[in-house]
Amino acid sequence: MKTSNIRDHALSDQHTHAFSLFNREKAATRGESSLSFSPIAQAMSALSEDEKKLCHKFDIAYFVAIEKLSFRKYPQICELEARHGVNIGSSYTNDTNARTFVHYIAEAQRQNLISIIEKKRFYSLLIDGSTDSGNIDNELILLVWFDINGPDEEVHTLINYFKICCPTNTSGEGLYEMLEQALGSLGVEEINEGSCSKLIGMGTDGASANIAGRGLKGLMERKLPWLYWMWCIAHRLELAVKDALKGTAFDDIEEMLLRLYYIYENSPKKCRELTEVVSSLRECFELEEGGVRPLRSSSSWWISHK
Repeated sequence: MKTSNIRDHALSDQHTHAFSLFNREKAATRGESSLSFSPIAQAMSALSEDEKKLCHKFDIAYFVAIEKLSFRKYPQICELEARHGVNIGSSYTNDTNARTFVHYIAEAQRQNLISIIEKKRFYSLLIDGSTDSGNIDNELILLVWFDINGPDEEVHTLINYFKICCPTNTSGEGLYEMLEQALGSLGVEEINEGSCSKLIGMGTDGASANIAGRGLKGLMERKLPWLYWMWCIAHRLELAVKDALKGTAFDDIEEMLLRLYYIYENSPKKCRELTEVVSSLRECFELEEGGVRPLRSSSSWWISHK
């Protein structure tokens, strides 16, 4: 047997996973925690004091980014951690360093996705659009794949954040260009049968820019004819219910609720008065915990029958 074959097997995912299970069973027989054999625990034990301080700062920078806080909050949180007795040192504690940390965290996430795509046989993409507070169109892209090396030795469907993109326009061509640029960040130079052979499925809502023949679906299927396209089931169900209620009394109810919403949306005074009414109701009725509906009316439980 060649030495290279033994080395390749020792570095394979299957051997690493099996060895991890062996260590966990060994720890359980000794009454030790299996967490002591986890990759994170082993990596942390090998870190120097300066590296541990840097890890704390990376954690804080990640928290600032994930909570959508200003980078100017980073120095304040570092100072608060120091007051709590956390030894984080005095270097790399300004907002510029926070931007640098977040940049490398994002790069590590990108490299992780590239590794996933390289190792997995197939993957799919989920795309959904929305507008932010500035009324700018954004498209959220998620990566979906199968994991056969789970802790319970069963196949699991995993999903991971990929990217948020701002398309130049929301037409089919604009969405296609956006997706091509997004895949380019994973090393996919062009959408074609060679570079996207592992991409087998996509899921979007039923907007015409997504599913029409000239939309994203049509453009992608010309490049990848095997692609399976899934129209979001929740969106289809919502449209089906909307069509079923069209022309019924619910049209009047929807209009009434919409007008009622705008009465308070466009008037801070009326909204304040509504808050006062709710406060008065809380003093007179027993309400649902954290809600505004009465629990009972005239000693009859009626909420569950509405």
